[in-house]
Amino acid sequence: AREDPRDRALSDYFISASHNTYLSGNQLTSSASVEALSHALRMGVRVIELDVSDGAKGSPIVKHGGTMTRPVLFSDCVAALLEHVHEETAPLIVTLGNGCGP
Repeated sequence: AREDPRDRALSDYFISASHNTYLSGNQLTSSASVEALSHALRMGVRVIELDVSDGAKGSPIVKHGGTMTRPVLFSDCVAALLEHVHEETAPLIVTLGNGCGP
């Protein structure tokens, strides 16, 4: 029987982290992308950062605030995270930079 990783303490893991995980390139002018998130997860990153802001028509977006980066929908990012998380993988920690209004 295989051990269930969910039964282990978080301190039992070496966890790779990522900053601005959603960006496909530089922090000033690149695009936020689901592909960048998926790539990081396939490479073993288990701390994902998403900077969330208000988007058009009430749909939250992910982008690097105060820059010319192009956004991606928050819902698309969540779908990508769910696609790559499985019971047999190490824990996934998601940090949200909340730039959304009230």
